[in-house]
Parts: sequence; structure tokens; C-alpha cells
Amino acid sequence: MLKDRIAEGIYALVSDLYYEVTAGFIATPEGAIVIDTLPFPSETKVLKKIALRECPAGIKYLILTHYHADHSLGSYLFEGVEIIASEATRTLLRREGVKRLAEAKKHSVELGEVRIVLPGVTFSGEMNLHLNGKDLFLIQLPGHSPDSVVVYVWQDKILFAGDVVMPVPYVPLGDVDAMVEATRRIKEMELEHLVQGHGGVLLKGEIPEVLDSNIAYLHKLKEKVRGVIEAGKGLEEAVEEIKIEDCGKSRIAMGSLTDYIHRANVTAVYEALKEGRAEH
Repeated sequence: MLKDRIAEGIYALVSDLYYEVTAGFIATPEGAIVIDTLPFPSETKVLKKIALRECPAGIKYLILTHYHADHSLGSYLFEGVEIIASEATRTLLRREGVKRLAEAKKHSVELGEVRIVLPGVTFSGEMNLHLNGKDLFLIQLPGHSPDSVVVYVWQDKILFAGDVVMPVPYVPLGDVDAMVEATRRIKEMELEHLVQGHGGVLLKGEIPEVLDSNIAYLHKLKEKVRGVIEAGKGLEEAVEEIKIEDCGKSRIAMGSLTDYIHRANVTAVYEALKEGRAEH
């Protein structure tokens, strides 16, 4: 597992086991704030151990950026910790989390001990959290998923973006137009570092280029899909014809996951345009 010290008392940890999922924590004399868990219990236990080593005062809060399993399943390991998430995350964990976990357990012995834990503190829109001189702004930015939240550490100008920012945007469980708007809002923030949901930490000089690239990808994706639809072609043809390179991204951006993400995006945008759920 990669441990990246971003600023004084602020760390990101990147999974070795599942597509570079990133979690992090902020250590203060009053306790630590952990942001997301990692995909498997073994890695979340390491995250927790490192956080406690850096912050002897203990872990005070766990913030979940969204309900997806690779960012939330480790919540059960944080007994006695206040879990914070959007109200939408709580709803989706209760509605979708339990059945998805049951399915995942069929394929992974390591998930046998995992259980869904619902957040005890929820909000809609925005929430401010203050701890020992650190001001965190939790902002709902749907797009990747309906419940996506980003966490801005004001004093250090660091954004934990969850899956709102990834090397290749992923929208099948969200909304392509909302994802563009969410990315634009992040572009307006004054940032020194940005922690992606997958792929680790972006430095100040990298952030504008990555955000512009993601917006351009989403626009080009819609343009290509719209062209296929106007030509009277079906979904299967769209998936086969529209290559990720045609939309401005590299096939190696997220390793073996890249092709799956892009094909899923093509499918989602095709269906949204056909059903009138996306802007033309």
C-alpha cells in the first residue's frame, strides 16, 4: 500500500489490491478524521493502524464520499467512531449496500466478516466540520453517483474528491451532465492538492489539465454517442465503434479497468440520450 504524506498531518493511502482506490486521513491533537475506507478489510485495518499511529488521540470521524463498496465497506471496523455521509449515501447503503455485499461475499472469502454500517450523521447539500484548527467543507457533487461528496480541507487547500475525479470519469451509476458540472465546480476551487478516488494525489500543476481532460472526454463521449444514434445504429455498434482514444483518453489510464469503464460509459450515455435523460 502506498502512503503519501500530502501536508502536515494529512495522508493519502492507495490500495494495492483493487485499482488504486484512495482513502486518507487528517491527524489532529483532538483526533483523526478518516476519509473513506479501502476495498478489503486487510487494507482498511492497515489504514486504521497507520491513522492511530500518526494520531494517538484516536479516530474521531469517518467521512464516506459515496456508497460504493470499494470506498465504504470498511466502515464496520470503526466501532465508536462517528460516521458522516450524505443522506443519499445512507439511503443507498440501506437500499443497495446490503444486497451488493451479499453478492460480493460469494466471490471473496475475505469479505465474510464485513457488514453494512449506516452513517450516524448525515446532511444534504453542504456541511462544515471543524476539529482542532482544521475546517472541512463537505459538498455534495452528484455525477459519479447520486450521493457523491467531496471534502475540502480549507487551511491546506486540499480536496478529497472521491470518485468525482478519476483518471477516466465513470458515470453509469450517475449522470454525465451532472459529472461535467461537478468537475467544473472543482475547477473553481483554489487547490494545492487533489486526492482522486482512484489513482492517488494530483499536484497543483496537474489539477487543471486533468479536470479539463475529464470534461473534454465527457463532451466528446456524448458527441460520439449522439452521432451513432443519429446514424440509426444500435447500442452494440456504439460500444464497438467508439474507442476511448477517440474521446481523448489513453487506454492505459486505469490499466485493465480502463476498457470496462469506457464501454460502460458508452452504454450509459447511449441509454440516457435515447431516453431523454441527458441534454442533447
